[in-house]
Amino acid sequence: MRPIIILFALLLALTGCHSPTIKDEGEDLTGIPYHPKPYNLSIPKGLTPSPWLDDHILTEEGVLLGKYLFYDPILSVDSTVSCATCHRPAESFSGGKGKSRMALTLLNVSYPRSGYGWDGRSKRLEEHISYMLNSTMYLQLPDAPLIQKRLISTAYYPKMFRKAFGIQNTTEINSKYIVAALSQFLNILLSGDSKYDKVVRGEMFFTPEEQDGADMFFDANPLLPDAECAHCHIPPLFYSERFANNGLDSVKNYRDFTDPGRGGITGISSDSGKFRIPTIRNVALKSSFMHDGRLQSLEEVIQFYNSGGHRFDNYSPFLHPLGLSEYQEHALLSFLQTLTDSKLRENPDIESPF
Repeated sequence: MRPIIILFALLLALTGCHSPTIKDEGEDLTGIPYHPKPYNLSIPKGLTPSPWLDDHILTEEGVLLGKYLFYDPILSVDSTVSCATCHRPAESFSGGKGKSRMALTLLNVSYPRSGYGWDGRSKRLEEHISYMLNSTMYLQLPDAPLIQKRLISTAYYPKMFRKAFGIQNTTEINSKYIVAALSQFLNILLSGDSKYDKVVRGEMFFTPEEQDGADMFFDANPLLPDAECAHCHIPPLFYSERFANNGLDSVKNYRDFTDPGRGGITGISSDSGKFRIPTIRNVALKSSFMHDGRLQSLEEVIQFYNSGGHRFDNYSPFLHPLGLSEYQEHALLSFLQTLTDSKLRENPDIESPF
């Protein structure tokens, strides 16, 4: 009897050693239907479709998964920070500050072609999402096994990844699909239906003060000073592909810039202190401004540009003391407020699901 018991125990041990555990095998998802539906993206009348869409397909399932991941702190190293922590929806999907830089707005994020981030370090949107997820300054995405374990442990993510990308097993959940889902969600963050846009379409009119502000913004009235805005913030997206030193810092040489900006990527001295020119759509919703958030109101921003900033060798040629009166500063502010897109803020597809 004793040899039989020993043999049985030995067989049991061998079976336990060589049979894959449920964890190793993952969970089969093929029983969940995979029938992705194209997402009906509404392009604002003033915008053309993003070139990004030429190579990508948006689906309802992919956008929904991306929205969940955007608002969920599960992707950060300690599960306390989400994309939305810094890219705050109430502040034009911008606002939170990392170690030294503010989060750029994500509105119309798929349009830039000269690079992503304040310094243009990433060539493509997906590349920049991956950088933000893995950077030690931002989310620090946990290693593959850990993030996979986290997502699998939820009741909904395995089903959502299956419905969005057709994966057959939970072991297939990885950063490639995370980045793909986030990029789909970000590409529905389109802004182009503000009062300004309605005025351009002939559906509304500016107030006299807003019109004065618009005339100074676009240098359209010889009786008013040129506020030098539209050289860089070019409609309809109100940004440009350039990087510029806007005179924030008083320096004597290129090494004096605390943050080298574009120069830190290109290695070219004359690029030091230059940063991406961001869109100013929905700019009135923000609570801090410039790449490092040093200015706390839009009024401060206007006053800064009115002063002309600090001159240096690579200083933007469009910056100089503007000589705007108090009324003219306020008129310019009134125009900038017409760039607020309330329709975007009411879109349920971009609201937090939690």
